[in-house]
Formats: sequence, structure tokens, C-alpha cells
Amino acid sequence: LSAIQAMMMKDVVVENTAVIGSIVELEFSDNTKETYFLLGARDGDPDKKYLSYRSRLGTAILGHSEGDSFEVPGNRTCKLCAVKPLPAALIAELDA
Repeated sequence: LSAIQAMMMKDVVVENTAVIGSIVELEFSDNTKETYFLLGARDGDPDKKYLSYRSRLGTAILGHSEGDSFEVPGNRTCKLCAVKPLPAALIAELDA
């Protein structure tokens, strides 16, 4: 526990790869689209589309780049359409 450090979302650099502290837009094989906020281990909240990177879906997404297709839980395939930075208001809330 002494090695655990809080992650400051304001310091996250978001480019085209899904990282903790990014918004990810997915398109599933059935043509449905979903947008999630990929966040820390304890930040998951399905009602707000906050996805913990340690969840099964978060683990499947983490590290993929825009344009990648991959399998997610439920034997579904999806494509990572876009990766964007978190909005400033959410960064401020998470870093508080």
C-alpha cells in the first residue's frame, strides 16, 4: 500500500490510444455505439458511463489505438473509433 499513488487526471496526455483518463468511443459489431470515460480503479459508475480500467470492459479497451478492432466481454467485437481527453470539469472533480 505504501507504493500506491493517486493519479492526477490533469497530467494525463491523451493522443490516439485508450489510457486511464480518456473518453473512448466504441462501435460494436451490431452497429451500436457507446461512449465511456475510462477512469481509475475505484471510479466506475455505470449510470454516468464511468468505466474502471480494472473492469472487464475497461481491461479490454485499455491500450488499444483508434481504428483497432478487438473482442470485449460477451463475445462481442468492437472498434475503437475515437479517443479524446476528459472534459475540464470532470478532471477537476476527479483531482479534488
